[in-house]
Amino acid sequence: MHALIFTNNKAFTLIETLIATTILAFLSISSSQSISQALHQKKKIQMRIDNNTKIQQSLNLIQRDINLIYNYSDIPEAVNQLSQFSSWKKQILANRKLKPSEQSNVIRPKIIPLKFLYKFQGSEERINFISASQARLFANQQLSKLQEVSYYVESCNKENKGLCLWRRSSAIIDSNIESGGSAFSILPNVNSLKFRYIGGDEKTPEWKTEWKSSSEVNVLDQLPHAVEIILEIKNKEKILKFNKVALIHHSNIFSPKIKIPKINSTENSTSRK
Repeated sequence: MHALIFTNNKAFTLIETLIATTILAFLSISSSQSISQALHQKKKIQMRIDNNTKIQQSLNLIQRDINLIYNYSDIPEAVNQLSQFSSWKKQILANRKLKPSEQSNVIRPKIIPLKFLYKFQGSEERINFISASQARLFANQQLSKLQEVSYYVESCNKENKGLCLWRRSSAIIDSNIESGGSAFSILPNVNSLKFRYIGGDEKTPEWKTEWKSSSEVNVLDQLPHAVEIILEIKNKEKILKFNKVALIHHSNIFSPKIKIPKINSTENSTSRK
């Protein structure tokens, strides 16, 4: 009898193994390159988002400080004049109920123009003002909300060459609104910073590149209605431009208007006796 010989052909040959290994290596390299490119792209997008976030935060900080620009006026004097006019009116109305011989002499109070102190100096490349934007770290802290604020572009520190956006603040408000306090850089890679100021009325608004008010005046329109902020940032070989308009909300909120009571001719004649 002859022995039966069985042949097993299911095993891989050396060539098949080498081909499979080569394909697997090629797929691994392709996958690693795709993953590396995806991670690099993610990092690039995240850096762009972080940079845009820093830029928007800086613009929002400038906008908030400008929104809270403070307009000083003599509040105690305004309250005193309102009280005098109210008392004068009551005395005149009381005289109307009396006989002419019993009426007392009522002297009309004098109107003293209120003084409004504006400290606002704006040029095309720098802005200085007083803002009510200073934050208190805890409740009932004996710290005024008022502070001097300046924004400008200047050289960065030694480690970071180029131009940076700087913010200066000072809790001490003095005659020189451009210096004092401390300054810190809030944004690097700045190409330029420009300001424009809008004045005039609603029908004929007017944009200006300079606006300065730094003395005591008796009018209420010494501050611009809004400030436009134009910021240019260097991004490698590109220049990115950002615009923001900041309204001055509290330009007249601290300026109480005195309404003189209306007295008819009979009452006026009585007050002159």
